[in-house]
Parts: sequence; C-alpha cells; structure tokens
Amino acid sequence: MNRLFYILTLLTVFCVSATAQQQEAGGNMQVSVILGNNPMFSQNGQDQFLLPDYNSNETGVTSDPGVYLNMGNVGSNSLMNMVGVQFSYYLSSALDVNAMFSMNISSTPKKDYIEALQGQYGEAISPASRCIEGRLQTNWYANVGANYHFSGANKHVSPYVGVRAGGEMGRLQTVMPYTGDDEDVLYIRTSKAGQMWSLQGAIVGGVECVLNSGIVLGCEVFPVSYQYSVINIDPTGSYSYSCGHHGIKIFSTPTIKFGFRF
Repeated sequence: MNRLFYILTLLTVFCVSATAQQQEAGGNMQVSVILGNNPMFSQNGQDQFLLPDYNSNETGVTSDPGVYLNMGNVGSNSLMNMVGVQFSYYLSSALDVNAMFSMNISSTPKKDYIEALQGQYGEAISPASRCIEGRLQTNWYANVGANYHFSGANKHVSPYVGVRAGGEMGRLQTVMPYTGDDEDVLYIRTSKAGQMWSLQGAIVGGVECVLNSGIVLGCEVFPVSYQYSVINIDPTGSYSYSCGHHGIKIFSTPTIKFGFRF
C-alpha cells in the first residue's frame, strides 16, 4: 500500500507541473493507475490443487473449477487493490485505444541437503544443512480495448463506452532438491507443474474528468463480461489433466482511474 501511495504522489506532482493543453485533440496519450477488482488468480494455496500427486491413483480437482479460480463475486473486492497500469492513445477526440498489463513473479531457488560433518572422534564440526524446495510462481494479466467518448456541455467530463478483450495466466512449478535419501534421486520425479489461464471479453462503461493540468480522474464498470478459464495439472506429463469453466458477470469489476494525459 505504501508503494501505491508513493506512485500516486509522484504521478500527481508530475501532473501538476504539466502545462495545460487542449484535451479534445487527437494524438494525446494517457497513462493511468487502475484501482479496483483485481482479476488476477490468487497465488495462495495453488500447490494444494495445481501440483500432481504421483502417489495417488487419481488426479484432478475435486469440485467446481470456479472454486479454485478465485474469480470472486460481484462487489467482493476492495477498490484499493491495484489492478495495473493502463496506456491509452487517442486516435481522435472521441476514440481511444488502450492496453493494460500487470505481473507478479515469485522465485525460490532450490537448496540441496548437506550432510553434517564430524571429527575424527565423532565430535560435531558442522550441523546438517536442511533442504528447500525450489518454486517458481508467475501470474500475469493483460488486456486491450477501445473506448468511444461522448462530448457534452462540459469539455472536461466525458462519459464513454467501449469493449475490452484480455487474458491471464497463473503458473506454479516446483523442483525437488536432494533430500539426503539416495532413493529419492532414483525413483521420485523432481519437477512438478500446474497452471491456470483465462480468456476474457467485456463491454465497458465509464466516465472521466480531465483537469487543465492534465490530471485524469475516472471510474468504470463492466456492464457485461465473459470469462473462459482452464485449469491444467501436470500439463506436459503423464498425469496431464484439464478442466474448463465459463463465467458471466453483470455490472461487475468496478475500478477507479488515476492518471495524466499529455
């Protein structure tokens, strides 16, 4: 949260120092921080269902895939969540194209077990070093879209409608270290992987207020959105398993926009 307020503070200082300009002209660009319902998959507890269990005779999820996708319900997320950074380019005074991206990477290198060292008479020289499983978690979200802005009596306020298409992926891969048991090296698979991905489409509605300094304040909502999601367990191995999920939401994903136009 402190990082978010730091970004917003720098953004505000830059915007206040910007020169006033004609906001209705084509060719303008806009950079915005989007706050609201973060659509990215949660990375908490993914190993409980994404990683295959090679000791079991069955593989796969045990209930509705939507439970594991952490899609959330309408109005269930805080408006203070940072969704990502959006870039917009105005083809004309009424039409803009935009793109947004956010990503989270978490990596822990594996650490092998190291045997304890003892002296000639059995005295301890150094203790054994515990092993740590290697993990790589990636989670990204991206979309592209276009908005049509309606002109009114107040040139600083512009309602708009548009379309949005995007996708996201969450992937977890683990690498087993040397545990001190030589049989593990011979008989146990050392790598596991699982992933989730989604394709999304939505109709967008919102309103923006553009100040003379170039600061942009706005909010938007998806009147209708559709998402197709797939869970893959061990996608390239012999335990390969996949299941799909369809989600439709009405008047969902409210977001707040802070940005600057130049």
